[in-house]
Amino acid sequence: MTNTIDQLARQLLTGEDKAFTIYSHKRPDGDTIGSAYALALALQALGCRTQNLCSDAIPDVYRRLTDQVPAEAVEGAAGFSVDASTPERLGTYADAPIRYCIDHHEGNTIEAAYKYVDPGASSCAQLVYALIVRLGVEVTPLMAELLYTGLATDTNGFRTVSTNYDSLQTAAELVRCGADPAAIAKRHFGTKSRKRMDAEQAIIDSFRYTHDGQILSAVLDYETRTRIGIDPNALEGINALVDQVEGVQFGIVVREYAPKKCRISVRAAEGLRADLVCAQFGGGGHRNAAGGEAVGDAETVRALVEAACEKELG
Repeated sequence: MTNTIDQLARQLLTGEDKAFTIYSHKRPDGDTIGSAYALALALQALGCRTQNLCSDAIPDVYRRLTDQVPAEAVEGAAGFSVDASTPERLGTYADAPIRYCIDHHEGNTIEAAYKYVDPGASSCAQLVYALIVRLGVEVTPLMAELLYTGLATDTNGFRTVSTNYDSLQTAAELVRCGADPAAIAKRHFGTKSRKRMDAEQAIIDSFRYTHDGQILSAVLDYETRTRIGIDPNALEGINALVDQVEGVQFGIVVREYAPKKCRISVRAAEGLRADLVCAQFGGGGHRNAAGGEAVGDAETVRALVEAACEKELG
């Protein structure tokens, strides 16, 4: 059972909790980072103490924002999960007690006393903005930058099927509050390092079409990634490369982040289920974009995911 967003706001305003540990999901992206750090600022504005924790390092592209958010070690704080659909998504903090949860993934299994989940939202940042408004906290320019970054990156620049009226309305409100859409777009979609370009070229060179061209898969094996010298945290959004080819129903990217340990990303056309495919590999996500993990070299895992997509296609 989940609460309404108004119930969640009321509890935060009237409850006894005044210290929070805010958890982002492992392999953090713009949405979990922007949502968690904007939430921290909002709770601080209410007089609460906060700290942000994540199993993995915050990618450098977000540090210019997150380094501006005050933090302190908080003992006995209430756990607050942001943008994570399962305890496992919290990585090394999977066993942490969670009292509050806000998320936009279908089938959220995190147990929390106060929980708000809206799978219809295109990003968690959209929900956190709505929560902050209900808390009566002024959205500062830094909050707006964080939340707009989460919204823009999770919708791939407002190009995903989850983008809707509420997404664009929230974006407009965040611009009014001080977010700079042109600068954010340039930073996350218009500027790439040479190493990133080399990694993208390696993925394109590995393209393989199966099932009469309806399935496109690509790999970035461990040897290639280490030769290029790119940090795994600098590969956010690279999975979109397989989502750009006309006629493809399933796009797969397999990244071997350690020897014989792979991360899987699946993109699905409307009406197909990427989340069901990834559930077979211990993962999940959205209907049209999901992820998972598997043991094995990149080519072996590629074949397994292709087979799972073929089965979903029927």
